[in-house]
Amino acid sequence: MKKILIGFMSMLSVFSVQAQRQSGLLWEITGNGLTKPSYVYGTMHVSDKVAFHLGDPFFKAIKSVDIVALEQNLDSVYDDWLAMYSGMVRDKHGAGMVDHETFKFNEFEKDDVKQIVMVGPLISNAILYRVDQIQLEFQEETYLDMLIYRLGKKYGKKTTGVEDMYEAERLTTLATAKEVRRKDAMGGYDEGETLSDFYRTGDLTAIDSLNKVMYSDNYLDYMLFKRNQNMVNAFEELRKGGSVFCGVGCAHLPGE
Repeated sequence: MKKILIGFMSMLSVFSVQAQRQSGLLWEITGNGLTKPSYVYGTMHVSDKVAFHLGDPFFKAIKSVDIVALEQNLDSVYDDWLAMYSGMVRDKHGAGMVDHETFKFNEFEKDDVKQIVMVGPLISNAILYRVDQIQLEFQEETYLDMLIYRLGKKYGKKTTGVEDMYEAERLTTLATAKEVRRKDAMGGYDEGETLSDFYRTGDLTAIDSLNKVMYSDNYLDYMLFKRNQNMVNAFEELRKGGSVFCGVGCAHLPGE
């Protein structure tokens, strides 16, 4: 534990002297023959007020593009999540209530309908509000990803996502299957509060170092790097149809 803590504190001391830091949550993509810039914005998947320090460049960027994208396509994510988490993807044969080749629904049973009714409101809250009754004074009425989505709709943009939900679920499962959290790495500091502090100042270098301290190489490979490649490929396809404003979790931005 002492070695890990010393390593972490050494990283913190290096933060102040690094010559080239990655900072800022809004990134502009220009050059290479592009006639119109695209943008990537680092989000936090929360409704906490810390994530809502948004300036004019943020809103101007969304207004200027043709396409607004998030990690998930919020046009369809409710139905996708409902299918995944309500039991509709399972049946007594284990084959699934949804045929993932044709996306047709198999026969419903009484218990499936009951599960849908029970789970639906929970999913609605998770997607639309992320409201915690205890934290109401410190939260906005929706979460940042949904705000970006709503702005895209308000400004008449095409809205979509850069990640297939089932592929993302597969990679995150692989990331966490053998993961052992380095609980003592923070030496008593709250990782959530620390991340919020780094996010508040847009310090991507610090966020990247925090991830490397907290998580294993296996976790980072599946949770960040493989998903990053999928997102970049999807982003490149989207750019063929126009300029893009893409909001992804801030941990996906720093590094090589």
